[in-house]
Amino acid sequence: MAPSRWFGDLKMGGMAFSGGNILQRSGIATPVAMSPRRMAALAGIFVAVSALSVAVDGPAAQAQTPALAASASASADLMGVYTITGVPVDATAGNAVQARERAVADGQKAAFRQLAARLSGPAARDSVSLPTDAELPSLVLGVAVETEKTSSVRYFGTISVSFFPDTAKKRLQAAGLPVFDTPARPMVVLPIFQAAPDAPPQLFDDRSPWKTVWSGRPRSGLTPLIVPSGDLSDSAALDATKALALDQAGLTTLMRRYHTEDAVVVKAVLTGDGANRRIDLSLARPGGQFQPLNGVPAPTSSSLTAALDAASDAIADWLDGQWRSQAGSAVSLVGSGSMSITVPLPGGLPDWLSVRQALSQQVVSSWTLQSLSSREAMISLTHRGAASDLVQAMAQNGLTLADDGTGHWVLSKGVPPAAGQSAAPGQPPTVVIQ
Repeated sequence: MAPSRWFGDLKMGGMAFSGGNILQRSGIATPVAMSPRRMAALAGIFVAVSALSVAVDGPAAQAQTPALAASASASADLMGVYTITGVPVDATAGNAVQARERAVADGQKAAFRQLAARLSGPAARDSVSLPTDAELPSLVLGVAVETEKTSSVRYFGTISVSFFPDTAKKRLQAAGLPVFDTPARPMVVLPIFQAAPDAPPQLFDDRSPWKTVWSGRPRSGLTPLIVPSGDLSDSAALDATKALALDQAGLTTLMRRYHTEDAVVVKAVLTGDGANRRIDLSLARPGGQFQPLNGVPAPTSSSLTAALDAASDAIADWLDGQWRSQAGSAVSLVGSGSMSITVPLPGGLPDWLSVRQALSQQVVSSWTLQSLSSREAMISLTHRGAASDLVQAMAQNGLTLADDGTGHWVLSKGVPPAAGQSAAPGQPPTVVIQ
């Protein structure tokens, strides 16, 4: 299966693809008109398909479809981490073509600094050196145009930039920066908007500018955020009043509907007037309380949409920072340990792919696959901190890690098998990985 068939006419990583054929190699990745959401999705599929070493056809290919879909989804989330959207570009040169090339090159360099801040903390934005023009082809997977305007000598607009994960990570590590790129589990985001402190709250109202802003955001960053469509089923499950009350039944219904295990209610309230108008921000998770965040200026002389865009960026950055701090703290855990683990796979290969993603957390120092069958996997694992730290980390990924009562550990979705439980009759033989 040729990876390029997914893209049609698309330039990625300095290579131009058209109808499955490589047309040319350029020094700097060239942008194409494409939404940031589609850009991140295609980049994820590109990585997933490129990783396949064997192509299959016919019935065998159909049997692999669920596994490939799961792999593509995980890769899309990873590429969301390595995709920077809304990068402003502006350059003037002798002609429009030169201005465009300069603007796009400078935009890719600026995006790399934003990526450094996302993966290594805010201080990395200024400490990391800008890539050179010669480095860009090996760093940049693709560029997509969000908006653009041109004149005879000027080019300006906004672009999205996707980076090759391995190359970008090595570049940051070579600069002495710690890198945390494990994506959080997706969560449902519920945007509540009030045009004034005493105005009625809006959730799924199409007139809400806050909902419009969130619906247009790409699924990128360390924390993938899913915005409900707001159809009749969504509205029946949860309205604005219930969302503000953090109604557990309504939140649970939406989380199940959108296949997530977490949600966040993000509230934006317009206060003040004229030059003093601003957006007050707060957020809350299920079972918690609303926590205020730094507000965003929104003077009436400026675009409200632009201010709300900045507010949504601030919330997404805050959530990324919380995840980076929470999950990345595993690096500083004291002590270490090792264990052998059985992984039941009732859903086959897709279940194994989910477990593999969970094993990429920082609390896991290393792991080795000892054997794999269609029903279970056996792994040996070393971890940072105590066993309880590993148990907690797996729980955050929807997995249960427990001692089965015989000193052996079982990692599974839901309740682990009881101690001494025998394998199901007719279980196929285990394939030992040498």
